[in-house]
Order: sequence, then C-alpha cells, then structure tokens
Amino acid sequence: MTKSINLRSKLRGVATKAAAVVTTAMVAAPAFAGDLATAASEGMDKAELYLIGAAVLTLCGVVVLIKKGQRASGG
Repeated sequence: MTKSINLRSKLRGVATKAAAVVTTAMVAAPAFAGDLATAASEGMDKAELYLIGAAVLTLCGVVVLIKKGQRASGG
C-alpha cells in the first residue's frame, strides 16, 4: 500500500515539474520569437520579405485548393 502512495506522490511531483516547464516555455516563447523576427527582418530587404510572404500565401492557396478538390470529389 505504501508503494502505491509513494508512486502517486512521485508522479504528482513529476507532473508538477513538467507543468512548470511547459508554462515557462509558453511564456518565454513569444519573447524569443519577437527577437528572432526582428533579427531576421533586419537581415533582409523589403523585396525578399515580400517574396517569402508571396511564397507562403501561394502554398496556403494550393493546400486549400487540394482540400476543396478532395471534398468535392467525395474523398
């Protein structure tokens, strides 16, 4: 009986620590993302940024068209 209580206690402790790590990562991620975006955009000129944006939008459009085609064909 004491083994199961010890196991529960250990699992609860591990879960608490894991939750703390995940929470810290979620809070810290936007700060690093902003710094990364600033560093990346400073290293590129406006034309390169527009080209990347156009490529991303084109890729998203292709994905949407594929999904709509699958839905229309009943797949």
